[in-house]
This record gives sequence, C-alpha cells and structure tokens, in this order.
Amino acid sequence: MTGLYIEGLYRKSGLSSKVRELRRLLDERPDEGVDRLDSYAVHVRASVLKSFFRELPEPLLTFDLYDDFILAAEITDPQER
Repeated sequence: MTGLYIEGLYRKSGLSSKVRELRRLLDERPDEGVDRLDSYAVHVRASVLKSFFRELPEPLLTFDLYDDFILAAEITDPQER
C-alpha cells in the first residue's frame, strides 16, 4: 500500500540505475529481489513493473480482444457495462 497515495506513481520514472539494479536482481535472484523490494523507492518499483508489462510478448489487453475492449469502453450505462 506504500504507493497507493503517491501522486504520479506511474507517470514519474524511478532512478534509472536503481531500476536496472532491481530488474537485474529480480531476473537473476527472484526470491531475493522480492524480499528486498521495500528497500527500493516506490517510483523504482513502479518503473520495473511498467517495463515488465511493456516487454510482454502480448499485452494483457490482448490484440484479439482489442475491439471488444473498445466497445466496452464506449458503453455509458453502468449496468450494461
């Protein structure tokens, strides 16, 4: 919950050297990386998360369902949505 109230959490980038360090740690020693997450600034953690999503081979909102997501976003009635 640390970052829940941080303004610009996903807009502002973390220090690039720390982002690289954390990514390397999570790639090479995931258990240790997870244990040490709290030692990194919240913007560093958010930057690592953003890079993970950016580098997925297929986005979470898949290409196949893109049109459905767009249609759902255009529905104004909360009950229907």
